[in-house]
Amino acid sequence: MFSKRYKSFYIPSSGGNFLCFLQKQFEELEFCDLRFDDIDLPKSFLQELAEVSTCSRTDHPVESPTGDLFLVKWYSEDVEREDENDSWMSTLTRETKKFMVFRQEEADPCCMHEKTMIYTEDIGDVCIFLGHSEAYCVPASSSPGLRPNCIYFVGRNFGVYDLTTKTCTTFYTNLPACPGYDKHPLRKTEFPYWPSLVPL
Repeated sequence: MFSKRYKSFYIPSSGGNFLCFLQKQFEELEFCDLRFDDIDLPKSFLQELAEVSTCSRTDHPVESPTGDLFLVKWYSEDVEREDENDSWMSTLTRETKKFMVFRQEEADPCCMHEKTMIYTEDIGDVCIFLGHSEAYCVPASSSPGLRPNCIYFVGRNFGVYDLTTKTCTTFYTNLPACPGYDKHPLRKTEFPYWPSLVPL
């Protein structure tokens, strides 16, 4: 991710506890320590964390149009499904289970090597788009049909996650309604990207 606010490129570490960053001068790769504030966490947080303890996770930094920095944790799990061509066979598919979002606490913009992140369920009138390319934010009010406080995702499957209700809506294929067939998550791994949007 490129941060316009900090004029730097960011990539999360594999454990999600650091952001590696490179400033535009491309002189040296540096590291930013992410500190996760556990004050004022909702009571449901630990239960939700337990529910995704067996899931795989990817971390995605994203900057809002107003310069807010978010770290989105994307949890997925393997689901066994019957093969659509052979009812005797089954396959494992990766499906999205949950997202958790952390917002950077307002701090000295000159402090590049440490950021305090706060769990949030409210990103306001913003949609986050996640895929295999750089994540980005769009004001929901700027485009008819977009839902605020939601994450639109594409990858092994397509869908939208509502942070307010904590519900994940996965888009499914329409397969024939006959024995041995079932709905399967719509996925297109050949092009798991959202088109880039140029701010107006």
